Amino acid sequence: TDPQPEPLKLKFLFEQRFPVAASPVAVECREDIAHVEGQKGTCFGIGQFIDPADLTLGTCPAVAEDTAAQVLIYQSALHEC
Repeated sequence: TDPQPEPLKLKFLFEQRFPVAASPVAVECREDIAHVEGQKGTCFGIGQFIDPADLTLGTCPAVAEDTAAQVLIYQSALHEC
């Protein structure tokens, strides 16, 4: 009888990864302004509510709010922020 070949034994390195929270801030630099969208509610992972009036881009307050997405929108001339 012909000997059977041994089955292949493959070794895989497996590293478990955990999900990382998405950044609560998005920035788009346009020709003359910075457009910034920041998630409302708790920021910085501290678990405490932050009043939107306390959040500014430099000295510029939010110019709009997307209540459905819970996002504050800031726009500032590039030289002002």
